[in-house]
Amino acid sequence: MSKEFVKKCYEELAKIEPIQYVPSSLNYTDIKKIQEKYAILFPQIYIDFISTYAHSITNLYGKLDNFLFEDDVDVTLEISAQPYQKELQQIDLLFESNIKLLNCDYLPIGVFEGYNLLYWNLKSGKIYFIDEDDYYECDTKESMKEKSILLFDTFEQLLECFFLKKIYVCHK
Repeated sequence: MSKEFVKKCYEELAKIEPIQYVPSSLNYTDIKKIQEKYAILFPQIYIDFISTYAHSITNLYGKLDNFLFEDDVDVTLEISAQPYQKELQQIDLLFESNIKLLNCDYLPIGVFEGYNLLYWNLKSGKIYFIDEDDYYECDTKESMKEKSILLFDTFEQLLECFFLKKIYVCHK
């Protein structure tokens, strides 16, 4: 089911934004290698997201309600491009530069609003962001959690916001 959902996300985004995507060259062995390299298991929806299409997308745009107490806030998410036959290259760089997140069982997703790190708490399944300066000051998982702000309850909600253009209502 999640692979079909991911396909729908790309197809819908392509209707409104000039994006290019082709079927991915990634295979199970490639994904297993990067998981082993960082000693982390990807959720199935993430495997489907990175292995369905190769793409040149780097900026995604969405809209949030009740985001830091404001409505209809336009937001930007910078993600790693996944060029054909090099799909994991940029993701590997993202992981390498955010190893502290991975060591806390947090999966880096990208840069939110220009300077905030967006990550996926793999234990809870929730998506958070943390100010980049706060991230570098944090020395424990607990301090990182205290300085982070919940953005999405699931990865699917993130995809709905940035690919399907659904306005997401943040937690109060």
